[in-house]
Amino acid sequence: EVQTVGGEIDRITKALEEKFGKSLMVTQHHDRLVLTMLGQVLFESGEAELTPLGLKIMKQVGQVLASLPEKYIQVEGHTDNNPIYGQLQKRYPTNWELSTARATTVLRYLIEQTGMDRNQLSATGYADTRPVQTNDSEEGRAQNRRVEIVLYPEQLYLTPEKVATLNP
Repeated sequence: EVQTVGGEIDRITKALEEKFGKSLMVTQHHDRLVLTMLGQVLFESGEAELTPLGLKIMKQVGQVLASLPEKYIQVEGHTDNNPIYGQLQKRYPTNWELSTARATTVLRYLIEQTGMDRNQLSATGYADTRPVQTNDSEEGRAQNRRVEIVLYPEQLYLTPEKVATLNP
C-alpha cells in the first residue's frame, strides 16, 4: 500500500508541475502531499477574493484534485506578520481572519466549482504562526503569504465513520 501511495504522489506531482511550473510548489511531507501557492498569485493584498489568475490556477488545480480517488484535503491559509490596518481592519481585524477567509475561499471554490465532496475537505487559518521564511525581508514575507492544499491519504484521515469503529 505504501508503494501505491508513493506512485500516486509521483503521478500527482508530475501532473501539477507540468501545468503550473513555478506558480505552484509541490512537496511531500512523509505521506502527505502539500501544494503551495503564493498569496500574491491567488489574491490581491489584504483580500480574500480570487484574482483572475487565481481563478485560472484554481480551475486547473481543482480539476486535478477532483480526479483523485480517496482523498482528504485540508486548505491552510497563511500570512506574514504585518498587521492589518486602515479600512481593511473592518473586514479582517487581524491576520487570523484574513488567513481563514483565504483558506475558506479556496475550499468553497473546490466544492462549488469542481463538485468535490465537502466531507473530504477542511479549512484552517494559521495567520503568521507558521512562517516558512523570516519576516525580516519583503521576499521572506512574500513566501509566508501563501495557501497550502494538503492531501492526506485515506488511511490517515479520521472520518466520522472511522471514529465510530474505534474501541474505547
